[in-house]
Amino acid sequence: MNWLRRLFHKSHSESQLDIELRFHLEQQIADHIVAGLPPQEARRRAQQDFGGLDRVKEEVRDTHWKTHLETLARDFRHALRNLRKDRHFSLIATLALALGIGASTIVFSVAYNVFFHALPYKDFDRSVIFEIRNTANAGGSKGSAYFSSSEFRVFREQNHVFEDIIAHAVVGRLFYDDGKSTRVLPSGANVSTNTFDYLGVPPLLGRTLSEEDGRPGAPPVFIMNYRLWQREFGSDPKILGESFILRGTPRTLVGIMPAHFNAFGASLWIPMRADEAEGHLIGRLKPGVSAEAAGAELDAIAHHLQKADPRGRFPEKFTVVPQTLVDSLIGSFKTTLYALLAAVFLLLLIACSNVANLLLARATAREREIAMRVTLGATRGRLIRQLLVESFVLAAAASAVGCGLAYFGLKAVITLIPAGTLPEETVIRMNAPVLFLSLGVSFLARRNTRGNQKRNPRLVASCLSGPFQLATGRCGAGFDDA
Repeated sequence: MNWLRRLFHKSHSESQLDIELRFHLEQQIADHIVAGLPPQEARRRAQQDFGGLDRVKEEVRDTHWKTHLETLARDFRHALRNLRKDRHFSLIATLALALGIGASTIVFSVAYNVFFHALPYKDFDRSVIFEIRNTANAGGSKGSAYFSSSEFRVFREQNHVFEDIIAHAVVGRLFYDDGKSTRVLPSGANVSTNTFDYLGVPPLLGRTLSEEDGRPGAPPVFIMNYRLWQREFGSDPKILGESFILRGTPRTLVGIMPAHFNAFGASLWIPMRADEAEGHLIGRLKPGVSAEAAGAELDAIAHHLQKADPRGRFPEKFTVVPQTLVDSLIGSFKTTLYALLAAVFLLLLIACSNVANLLLARATAREREIAMRVTLGATRGRLIRQLLVESFVLAAAASAVGCGLAYFGLKAVITLIPAGTLPEETVIRMNAPVLFLSLGVSFLARRNTRGNQKRNPRLVASCLSGPFQLATGRCGAGFDDA
């Protein structure tokens, strides 16, 4: 922590430096006196060798990191004073960049959550659905995505491309009797007992399904979703373990899923017996296996089944068509997102270009100020750094305002997305990766304006002009009192 103490005790450091330099000067004077020089001549010779205490102090300060930090702090103070003087320019430039950054952040938030967090399931990006496609279109039937229990067992046992496969089938409206009244429930789903282990989402209360629930003679159970639990039972945890009559069969409620779990659009899930599991299939690919390779293997297995039973339900000519789970749910919306991303990038480029032009016009109007700074000893590097700091302050302010606009604008955009476009499980919100991306956009915006300032020929000419530019490369006064 010594460096921190030195930073906030500058006067003490300066006094120590002065004492140390004077000590070395007196030592040099003493050496000259010992060599036989008179005291006045010895002092003159020592001061000549040192070159002046003030010059030595300046050179020592230039070697300290805190000097550069103080200089940078002065640059920021000067940038804030300059921007405060020209409030109209600062406001216009900040709002122009903020609109571009805010719009970009909104679309980035939607795209990030759709592409990377569309579903709260385990390794959902490796989940694949598939269907039997009738290539001959015989009888006007294009194919089917519903598989029998025997087909499900064969696909699950004979494939080498999936870690696991689950089956689910939609159940129509359900009636349940709690002993007081009979109510109609939204649709549910019959699922294979490995479904919840496959999806990898823990329950909010109770437990999920196990293999024992699918064995013959197992007690009938079911799992309820959060919305139904909240709407019909007022989020009462005491209903867990109670028995409900569903379609005439008493079933025990063993689990309640969290709020953002809505697998297959069902309000409750009922396990199927292991030897009767059928319906739509979803498989999770092994790492490194493509959907096309999985489709080819399942196609071979399906054709083998057709040869074993030519009169079965497979068409005469067919193929197994795979599709990722995400594409099946939001495939059409991806095109819209790509178009929106291109549009907001174009908007951001336009905003950066407009602000760059404003900065160039402002720099041109400041030629006399820049010439005065060159006369006082400012180097080209110091001048460019000052302009870069001003650009950074503008970009930082625009980033803060843009993130604020994005935070409130994102809520409005979510309400404009048509229902059914995205899965109900998809939660669109701002998060850390999106924030870092917004900061990166702000940095690019700053780079855009900075590059235009560096290429401004009149500004560079001002930095290099004037017979008073110092050859030493050291910046003089003029920045703190402008």
